[in-house]
Amino acid sequence: MIKVTKNDKLIVDFPGIKGWVREKTIFSSSVPLLKFRYTFRDDIDPSLFMELLTTKRILWDKGLTLYEDVASDDWTLYRYIIRSPTPVSSPLYFVEKRLQFEDEGTFYSYCSSVPNNVLPLKNAHNRCNTIFGGTVLKKEGNEYAYYSLSQVDANVNGMIRSFAMRYIPDRMKEFYERLKKVAYSLC
Repeated sequence: MIKVTKNDKLIVDFPGIKGWVREKTIFSSSVPLLKFRYTFRDDIDPSLFMELLTTKRILWDKGLTLYEDVASDDWTLYRYIIRSPTPVSSPLYFVEKRLQFEDEGTFYSYCSSVPNNVLPLKNAHNRCNTIFGGTVLKKEGNEYAYYSLSQVDANVNGMIRSFAMRYIPDRMKEFYERLKKVAYSLC
């Protein structure tokens, strides 16, 4: 489902999760593209699973300090704050528009940033720009596979960015383990 090319470097390889990074794309030569594949047992409720990744995420994700639904129509706007992946950076502030839908048992989600003039920055957080993000949850054999593709400018440059990239494997493993635990507890 996620195409891995020679330009992608494997950065996460744990049971149930694989992740790759591409240092630059045609959309940005300075912001890496992240790709992940997570697997889950097939007895999860896929609708509830998608809620656990959005509206119910604040209940289990210890990296989140705020997650709120700002407005709803065809697009749903979310504002959320994530604790920085490094001890030397401020929290990361996101405001995204998200479109989610299901088709024949496969769940899709697409998100990108909302311009700052639509929902201005509150407080002194580091405003992130989600260039794009997409996910797919689909049944594959006797498991669900959750694919994530994202390119996010967290305004972390130079040495600090490379320092932050070192935290990704452990952070993604921790995220997966927490998500899996809460998803399985609801089966």
